[in-house]
Amino acid sequence: MTEKNRSHQPSKSSNEKPTRARDQLPHLSQRIALTVSEAADAVGVSERHLRAHLSEIPHVRLGDRVLIPIRPLEEWLAREAKEEKDRTDDIADEILKEFGV
Repeated sequence: MTEKNRSHQPSKSSNEKPTRARDQLPHLSQRIALTVSEAADAVGVSERHLRAHLSEIPHVRLGDRVLIPIRPLEEWLAREAKEEKDRTDDIADEILKEFGV
């Protein structure tokens, strides 16, 4: 490869994927709160989705930052999972009753 060709090669950094907040999270046991972006990545939803449910999740506003304490976030997620399971069980029970089971 000539010097001229080398100068037109894309740099290694231009091929790298952008770093996501999830990739930068230190071990959660070392944190007591997460930003909305970090919390969304930790939960596995979009930041927009998490913001839509922010009124249900305990959080603190510090200036223009929103911080979500980890323990209440875990508790909220556990409650949501239980409520979803209860709804699913209720629907299954109704279907079984319709079939006389």
